[in-house]
Amino acid sequence: MNGTRDARLCLTSTLERFFITSTAPCRVDASGTWDLKALALPYEHIRPSTANIALNMRTSARLEPYKPGWVLVRNEETYEAFPADEVPLDSRFGLVFAAVSHCAVDGVSLTLAHEAPRYAGLGGSGTLMVAVLGALKAAIAVARGEPGATLSDDQRAELTSLAHHIEDGLHFSNTGMQDQAAAAFGGVHQWEWRYAANPPFTRRSLVLPGEQHHLSDRMAIAYVGASHDSSDVNAAQIRDFFSGTTRSQWLEINALGRTFADAIRRGEYGVAADALQREHEIRCTLVPRRITPVGRVLECIARDFGCGFAVSGAGNGGCVWALGTDPASVQRLREAWAATLQEVPTGKVLSSEIAMEGLIVNAGRPTGG
Repeated sequence: MNGTRDARLCLTSTLERFFITSTAPCRVDASGTWDLKALALPYEHIRPSTANIALNMRTSARLEPYKPGWVLVRNEETYEAFPADEVPLDSRFGLVFAAVSHCAVDGVSLTLAHEAPRYAGLGGSGTLMVAVLGALKAAIAVARGEPGATLSDDQRAELTSLAHHIEDGLHFSNTGMQDQAAAAFGGVHQWEWRYAANPPFTRRSLVLPGEQHHLSDRMAIAYVGASHDSSDVNAAQIRDFFSGTTRSQWLEINALGRTFADAIRRGEYGVAADALQREHEIRCTLVPRRITPVGRVLECIARDFGCGFAVSGAGNGGCVWALGTDPASVQRLREAWAATLQEVPTGKVLSSEIAMEGLIVNAGRPTGG
């Protein structure tokens, strides 16, 4: 045990002298699921891809000093504290403890906060992992006398891969890499998945900085008031893909995702909306339970306003979103959705502001320190 303890870095004294915080955005997407290795690896020759849009609803991690040899994790609801040698990987905060264990640190308290509804299909667990790992890596750098807040694209790519490997490799969920990629890089991107290479993706920016309002003004996002569970939906999708019964539909989804990405890059929002709608319709034939009754009502309203519609993530509750061509019509859609969701406990329209910045880390001395 002493050898294990000696191999870890105690952050207590560092965090008494420096503050470390991080935030990362969530996302909506087109042609998701193709970022799962189970789909992407056998079909790498078709250049599997996902387009996603980072949203300025951010998950944050704040590091503070804690007693040496221990780790504490908390959110607005509860907390868990354990000796670093005994952190449980199957608890409520098991994913965070796995990140702490990988980074080999102790003497740290992590406070987590979420601006988006939890379990909403917006890539929350991947976003959380990027924020946590970004903060921990910054603290380690500061403890070693290195800059902690500056992130290169290579470092963002490394964090993307690490966050994915921890969540996917430890079987916390059936997850691809798009959630972590959006959280690390922000912006609006098309990602091509090539898991046999390093890095395991290429990225193409679809929207220039300063131009994102043209897209966000045409988007509406809503939480339908029921938390989603992606594991059973993704497991069913993978099972059917393996059997070959749904493969042609998935190949069409990949093609539609490319159409969506190309249209967004050209500002052809009608073409993008049509591709989004068609993908949604295919997905609902594959897994009908991915859309809830409330979601179906919101879809009908979106179609009345001439918008394409999609369920975010694996569906089965969580968030839905729509894309239109006319900002004024989309604003009226938001208002119609808000009126409908007044009858749904916890249901609400969310911000469609795009986060052009991905992971943001702040590391410095407290005022007066």
